[in-house]
Parts: sequence; structure tokens; C-alpha cells
Amino acid sequence: MAFTVKYDGNFLTDHMRIIDVHRNLGAGINSTTEENVFSGADFVRSRRDKSTIEVEFRTFDNITTARRLLAKLTSSSIPAELIFSDEPNLYYQAIRQGEITLTESKSKLFATGTITFLIPAGEAVSIDTKVLNESNSGNEFGTITHNADGSTKVIINNKGSLETPPVLSLTSSSENGYYGIATVNGVMEIGNKEEIDGFDYTQSETLLNAKTQADFTNSFSPSTLAYSPQSSIILANGTLAWRTDGLRATTFGTGSSFHGGQQVFEVPADSEGNVGAVNFRSDFNIFARADANGQTGLMQVMFTDADDKFLFGYGVYKIDNKANTAKFKFWNSDKKERSSIDFEANNAEK
Repeated sequence: MAFTVKYDGNFLTDHMRIIDVHRNLGAGINSTTEENVFSGADFVRSRRDKSTIEVEFRTFDNITTARRLLAKLTSSSIPAELIFSDEPNLYYQAIRQGEITLTESKSKLFATGTITFLIPAGEAVSIDTKVLNESNSGNEFGTITHNADGSTKVIINNKGSLETPPVLSLTSSSENGYYGIATVNGVMEIGNKEEIDGFDYTQSETLLNAKTQADFTNSFSPSTLAYSPQSSIILANGTLAWRTDGLRATTFGTGSSFHGGQQVFEVPADSEGNVGAVNFRSDFNIFARADANGQTGLMQVMFTDADDKFLFGYGVYKIDNKANTAKFKFWNSDKKERSSIDFEANNAEK
């Protein structure tokens, strides 16, 4: 079987005959030491050096053709795969180093030369993936042992010459939401130790995301209440509607206190068939700007039960008729203020 050399996807041996290949016994090792006070030195650390591979060859083609072709085939500007046919399962990340010096024959029909490849990593890489699983446990690759306490011990035999991090694929044979992996170098935990009850966690769901007029129209309907669930003095005798830039009051209604429109969204059942949740999130975007001193306003997001009993709510509240101070308020189930945050309604919110 012919010996071949493949570089960057091209068979160099289609254009030359190999005379010799110099692959040393691994890359060099540089060691750092510190002189010992008494004698000799103490070892500090070591590192693997880069390496080179030299390929001596003789051209098949005439010298002019060979010079152009071999220069083109080995001119990669970044390291590329270098594969020798006697090591079909390995490749080197290599880049040509220096010039290819050709010695021309007197007849000018062929030339001999040497290509020097630099291996920056100083090592070969295996193409093969070795797999250790239940079916081949106990063979040359290692063993998998299931212990009485539910843990599993895995011994992996690295058949290569360098340290190689394993890729673990884990599949639980029963309901489990936790993996703990301990090695000589550290510990990794994935999941939740308490998730072993046989029940899946309830997934988070979005029940309303009204970003467009269609979203709002399909989700909301006018309220039948004559006032705000949070306060009976806030009248709901106006109307709200979607405009091109969002939700706006179309008629303000009348009254001696705050008054305006009111819309209702009926919370639907989630994918499990449940209505409502202990933990949830509600938020909205608002552009709040007073174009003149003395303007006031109120916007509320309120949560009620099926009988319209007020549970809690929040909203933007401005009664300052001399400046631009507004408040973001939160109300408890007793309809009283729980807390508030002041901000300036002057297009410079903070």
C-alpha cells in the first residue's frame, strides 16, 4: 500500500514521491526549576513545546510545474490538517515553516526538497472517538459500576498519550432532576437535589402579552363596573381604546375625582388547567409626561377575584398640580397604599 501525505485536503503525494519523513518522539518538554538552597534544584513546572515534521521528497512533474504547485498546496495562512497514511486515525494541526528549498537535477526533469511543517500544539489529535457505555463496560476503555447507594462509579482508561477531557452523556433510568459528578479535579452539580418527587416542575407561561392592537382587542373587554375596584370614588364612566402607539383614553368621563375608562382581562387557565398562580409577574410600559405644570392623572393595574373583589394592584398616580412629581403606588388587599416610589413626569424619569 502506497504511503500518502495529505495536507489541507490535498494529497501532496499525487505530485511527489516521499523519500523520508522525520517525526520525532513527541514534542520537547521545557522544565522550569528553582535552585535549591542546599543542592540541586526544585522542580516548578513543565510545558510541552511546539514541534516540527520534515518531509523529504522528489518531484514527479518538471521543476517549474512542481515549484508552482507545491507552493500553492502548502500555502495555507493558518494551521491545517496534516495526515499521514501510516497514522490514519491521527492528524496534526500544521502550517508550513519557512521556504521549500529545491535541489534541481542536472537534467532539470525533477528536483528534491524538504518541507518543514510547524506543529504549534506539539501534538497529534485523534480522529476516532472511543465510547464507554453499559454494553462494553469492562473492556479496554474502562468500567461502569452501579453502587448500592444509587451512585455510579466510572473508570475511564485513556488509551492516548495526553490528558483528554471526557464527554459525558447521562440518561436517568428513573425520575430524577439532579446529577452530581465528582472527579479527582473537582465536583459538578446539575439540577436540584430535591427534584426526586416524581413530579415535573410547573413551567413558566405567558398568559398575556398585549403589544399590538389585535392583542389588546382579542384579550380585553370593557368593564361593567361603574368605579375602580380599588376605590369607589374613582369613576369608570370613560372609555379606553388602542391607538397606533398604545393604549389611550378616548373619553375621560366626568366626576369630582379621578375618572376615565376601564378594561378587563379575564385570566385564562394555564396548560395544566389551573386559573391563577401563587407566584407570577405583571409589568407594563408607560410613557408619562406632563406637558404643562398642574396636569394630573391616574393609571391602575388591578387584580380581583371572580366577584370583582379587589386583591391587590399597582399604578401611576399624579396629584401634584404645581410641579411634575408623580408616584408609582402599590395597594394591598385592604385597598390601602402599601408603598410608593416618587419620580419626575417630565420625560426624564428616574
